[in-house]
Amino acid sequence: MERRHALALLAAGWAGAAAANASTPPTAAAPPDRILLWIDLDLPALASLPAQQATERAALRARILAQQDAVMARLRELGATEEARLQQVRNALAVRLPGAALPAARSIPGVRRVSPVRHLRREPPSSRN
Repeated sequence: MERRHALALLAAGWAGAAAANASTPPTAAAPPDRILLWIDLDLPALASLPAQQATERAALRARILAQQDAVMARLRELGATEEARLQQVRNALAVRLPGAALPAARSIPGVRRVSPVRHLRREPPSSRN
């Protein structure tokens, strides 16, 4: 269930294929004042380095994970719950955050952008007989 939820968030927020890891179980129902957000961080995503640069990618991954841990700790202090983490094509966290904490979230060191998760619905193709 966690993986499916993380993949749904990924599809809604990013039009490419990427790896998503949900480290916290998704919340069943968020209070109405909580907003589902993407928190984009300032370190580059893993895809910014070629796959052949394994050593550099491993070092970048460690830096990304440390940054995500630090930012998530600050977001939890603001009342956020974690929904997903992305590292491959986007260095981002998906969180549910009280609306009143939005300005404080934007001021956390390492946060590049805060934007709402958009749920896109694609209509199935019509079948013609």
